[in-house]
Amino acid sequence: MDKKESAALTVAQAWDLLGGAPVISRAAFYNGLRRGQIPGLKIGTRIIIPRGKFLAWLDSAGLRTESQADARN
Repeated sequence: MDKKESAALTVAQAWDLLGGAPVISRAAFYNGLRRGQIPGLKIGTRIIIPRGKFLAWLDSAGLRTESQADARN
């Protein structure tokens, strides 16, 4: 992991990484988080998304693009 990359993403960052509104609505993304379909952690009232788990989830679903893979390396 690059020193500039944080270990966790905000919901907005993860949603953008997935492709945002053209791919999935924000409401559907939150529903996926609530159902445990998308990896996330609730800390108090905030939801954070562990970067590694989210990227692994994208890989396993075959959803990651080459540009996202490049951003990981």
